[in-house]
Amino acid sequence: PPSRPTSGSADNSPPLRDRNNRRKNCFRAPRISMCHDGFPNMPLRPPARLSHNGSWPKHRLPLYKKYQKIKTAIYYIEEQLKAARNEIEYFQVLLDQLKCASIKDALEIQQELIDHRYMLEDKEKNKKKARPNYLTYIVGETLLYVGKNNLQNEYVTHKLAKGSDYWFHVQKASGSHVIVATNELTEELCRTAAMLAAKFSSLSDSSSIPVDYTQVKHIKKIPGKRNCFVTYTRQKTIYIDINEAKLNQLRVKK
Repeated sequence: PPSRPTSGSADNSPPLRDRNNRRKNCFRAPRISMCHDGFPNMPLRPPARLSHNGSWPKHRLPLYKKYQKIKTAIYYIEEQLKAARNEIEYFQVLLDQLKCASIKDALEIQQELIDHRYMLEDKEKNKKKARPNYLTYIVGETLLYVGKNNLQNEYVTHKLAKGSDYWFHVQKASGSHVIVATNELTEELCRTAAMLAAKFSSLSDSSSIPVDYTQVKHIKKIPGKRNCFVTYTRQKTIYIDINEAKLNQLRVKK
C-alpha cells in the first residue's frame, strides 16, 4: 500500500478541509448590500458589447434580426387593424342607412359601393350621375335639407350648404346630415331640424335623443376616412323626442 506523505514530502495539495470549503464557496450566493433607500444593490449583468467594427457579435445576430423583423411587423399590423376598424364603421353606417332607405336611396348606396370598388359596375348602363335624392322641407320661409345616405350627406353639407348655415346630427351615432339654410336659428327651426336628424338616424327608436348642431363653417372632414365622416367644434346639444304627427305636417319641396 502507498505510504502516506509526511510533513517533509513534496505534495503541495491543500488540506482536505480547505478543498471542501472551496467547493462550498462555489455555490454560495453573491453578497447583496443594501442602499441607503432600503433597496438591494444587486450586481447587474453587463450589457452586450459591439465588436470592434461596430456590428453585433455573431452569436447575437440572429436574435437581433428577429427583433427587428417583429418590430417592423407590429407597425404594419397596427395599420391594418386601423384600416379594418374604419371599414367596419363604414359598413355599419351603410347598414343603418338601408333600414330607412327608399328604392332611390338604395340605388345611391349601390352607386357609392361601385365608386369605391366594392361592387362591379354594369358596363351596359351609361347613365349620367343625377343629383342626390335628398329631402327638402319648408318651415316658414326657410329650407331644411336632409341627407339619408353618405352621398346625400356629403352633397348637402359640403356642396349645397353655406358656411353660415346650421348643421344638425345625432350625437355619437350614425344618422343623416340636416342643414338649415339660415344664419338666424329660431326655436321652431331648431326643434324641427333636431327631430329630422333624430328620425333619420340609428337612434330613432330612443327617447330624449341628443342632437348636436353648429354652423357649417365649423365642420371638417376627417383625413383618412370617407367623406361622410366629419368632425365639428363650437356645437350645442338639444335633447329631443320625435313627434311623428308634427313631422307629417311639414311641407316637402319636390
